[in-house]
Formats: sequence, C-alpha cells, structure tokens
Amino acid sequence: MTLLIALAAMALSPAPPAAPKPDPDLGVIRVSVQDLRLDRPADQDVLVDRIDRSVAAWCAVHGPAVTPHHHRFQRQFCLDGMRAELVRALDRDQRRAYDAGYRRLRSARPNGR
Repeated sequence: MTLLIALAAMALSPAPPAAPKPDPDLGVIRVSVQDLRLDRPADQDVLVDRIDRSVAAWCAVHGPAVTPHHHRFQRQFCLDGMRAELVRALDRDQRRAYDAGYRRLRSARPNGR
C-alpha cells in the first residue's frame, strides 16, 4: 500500500528540470601549426607559446566547469591538466618539438617554471 502511495506521489511530482545541453566546443582547443617549421628552435618556442596561450584562454572560460571543487582555487590545475591533454594529442614530431621548446624556455626562466 505504501509503495503505491509513493509511486503515485512520484507520478504527480513535477519532472526535474532538463539538464543543460553540453557546450559543443567545451573540449576543443585549436592550435595552428601549419605555418611552423618544427625543426627550428624559434618555431618550437612559438609552438610552446601558442599552446600556453590557447590553454590559458580555454581555462579562463571553461576552467570552473572542469576543475573539481576541492581544486577550485588552484589556477594551475586546469592549466596543467589541459596542457598535458593537448600535448598528448600532438603527433610524435609535434610533441618532440614542443618538448624541446618547453625545455629550452623553462631553462631560460629564472625560477625554472
């Protein structure tokens, strides 16, 4: 009897609000590399800069949606995670060029970051 009352109450209750539609561009980060010669150190540095800028722009917009609550005040969480995902998506030659440019730029920074 109580089961029937509970089922009737559930049937009469309003439906939950529809879930928001996912943003089709939420997972998309685009970086142009066609104009770069990745065997040149200067172009490797440009690749690193483009990836850093693209990830920073993406995280500025979507960071709160992808950052777990307990990391919400750690800006680097989104930046590091998305940079790693983007570099993982590069092909082998692009990844090698990125790594070379990243190591070179990191060693040139005073604090090594």
